[in-house]
Amino acid sequence: MLSCPQRPGRLKKIYKAYQPAGLEILTVYSGYGQQVPKELLQKEKLPWLAVIDNGVGESKVSTQVKRTPDNVFFDQNKRIIARDLSPDELATTLSELVKK
Repeated sequence: MLSCPQRPGRLKKIYKAYQPAGLEILTVYSGYGQQVPKELLQKEKLPWLAVIDNGVGESKVSTQVKRTPDNVFFDQNKRIIARDLSPDELATTLSELVKK
């Protein structure tokens, strides 16, 4: 499993490859003070939507996230079809879905 700082680089490659097929990524920073995520957002320059959960934890509750880093993979009907995929597992899953 890649640590949080290693994930964005790998995910950027996956996003570039699969965004034309409909992949969307949402990054939720949580468990930080307000300043750290803003600095990360500026540094990482993510090409997808990134938001800050200011400690309320609402994003964790709505997606059943129990720890971070975690990821939840939804289909077009907003059903959870996978979770906690490594970037390699995500790429494999997307490749299989695009073939269908």
